[in-house]
Amino acid sequence: MAKIPPQESPMESMKTPRRRRRKGEIEDRDRPEQGPEEAGETSWTVCSQVTLPYLLAGVGMVLAGFELDIIQHWPVFKAMSEIFILAPALVGLKGNLEMTLASRLSTAANTGKLDSAADCWLLLTSNMAVIQLQATVVGLLSAVVAVTLGSIDGGNIEMSRAILLCASSTSTAFIASLVLSLVMVAVILGSRKMGVNPDNVATPIAASLGDLVTLSLLAAISSTLYKHAGRWGRGGGGGRWGRGR
Repeated sequence: MAKIPPQESPMESMKTPRRRRRKGEIEDRDRPEQGPEEAGETSWTVCSQVTLPYLLAGVGMVLAGFELDIIQHWPVFKAMSEIFILAPALVGLKGNLEMTLASRLSTAANTGKLDSAADCWLLLTSNMAVIQLQATVVGLLSAVVAVTLGSIDGGNIEMSRAILLCASSTSTAFIASLVLSLVMVAVILGSRKMGVNPDNVATPIAASLGDLVTLSLLAAISSTLYKHAGRWGRGGGGGRWGRGR
C-alpha cells in the first residue's frame, strides 16, 4: 500500500516562501556588486579606454628624460654625484608604490567596495596611510644606499652630504606620494562615475605622472637644501659641498 506524503500545514506553507525569499535576499546582499565594466568589455572598449592613458604614460617618461637632461647641470648635481645614484632608485621604487595603490583601489572600485561612503573613506584613508609610510621608508633606504655606493668612489662618508641626501630623498618621497595618491583617488573615483574601468586608466596615469613629479621634487628640494646648507656652513657651497663628480 503506497504511503501518502505528509501534508504541510497552512502555517508552514505560508512560512516556506517567506524563508526562501529571505534566503535569496541574504545571498544577493553577500554577492559583490558588479560594475558596468564587469558586465562584459569588448576589445574596442578596452582599446578606446587605454589608448590615451598609455600615450600620456609615454609622454610623461619622455618629459622626465628631458627634465633630467636639464637639471643635471644644476650646481647640486655637479657637486654631489650621489644624487645620480639616488634618482633612478627613488623614481623606480616610488613608481612601484603608486602602481600598487592604483591596482588596489581599482580592484576595490570594480568589486563595489567604494560605493558606500563610509567604506570608501575607510578604504582610501587606510591605503593612503600605508603608502605614506612605505614611501618614507623607501626614501630613507634609497638615500642610505646612494650614500654607501657614493662612499665607495670617495673613500669615506661625509655626514653633511649624507644628511642632505637623506633629507632630500625622504621629503621627496613623502610629498610625491601624497600628491600622486590624491591624484590616483580622483582618477579612480572619476572613472567609476563616468563608467570607465579604472584598471584601464589608473595605472598608466600613475606611470606618466610618477617619474615626472618625483624627479621634479627631488631636483627642487635637493637644490634648495644645498643652497641653504652652503649659506649656513661656509657661505656659498664651498669646501666639502663642492666636490665634483
